[in-house]
Amino acid sequence: MEEPYVLFDIPEGEDPPDREFLEGLGHRVVVCNGPSSEHPCPVLEGEACQLVNGAHGVIFGLDLDRARNRAVLARYRASLGKDIPVRVITRPDQVERNAPLLEGFDVRTVPWGDGIEPEPD
Repeated sequence: MEEPYVLFDIPEGEDPPDREFLEGLGHRVVVCNGPSSEHPCPVLEGEACQLVNGAHGVIFGLDLDRARNRAVLARYRASLGKDIPVRVITRPDQVERNAPLLEGFDVRTVPWGDGIEPEPD
């Protein structure tokens, strides 16, 4: 049986919050830095993502001001169902702008400058 893990979709260079806590509970922590020109996202290509499909849960902390990140989250909604819980960590202003996309997800906010910074273009 494969060791359980939690997938963090977070920008490159960020450390997953609560890593030690999760690992102490027996959950391995795996990081995906989201789609880029060098690393296309299989989810956006309409394909299955082995990282997502093998996760016991997903913490989504990619910048929702970027269209491709919103597209990944929309594909999660369409493909994951209730089997893999998704928690979205975002800024309060992004919750307001993306309310329909975030509906049904477990959403937590952090203030600007406290964890979720805008990603450079």
